[in-house]
Amino acid sequence: MSTPTLVLQNESLLATAESNLISAMANYEKSRLELDRSTGLLLERSNIEIADAKRGRVTQQPNVPDVAPMQNAPDANAPQP
Repeated sequence: MSTPTLVLQNESLLATAESNLISAMANYEKSRLELDRSTGLLLERSNIEIADAKRGRVTQQPNVPDVAPMQNAPDANAPQP
């Protein structure tokens, strides 16, 4: 039989575990990005082309995890006046 104290203790433990999981996931992503950066693979894995940056035109959408294109953003490839 559970008492209110045990329920609160278990809820507290669950909240702590969930917080630790989120921290671990964030640290993993930071470490993975740092590894890609230090090995020179960050731009390639993110589908970012230096040639596009030099031209000022994007030919393919970058692949950046958890980042979505802006809605109603002006077309970067549209001719400039």
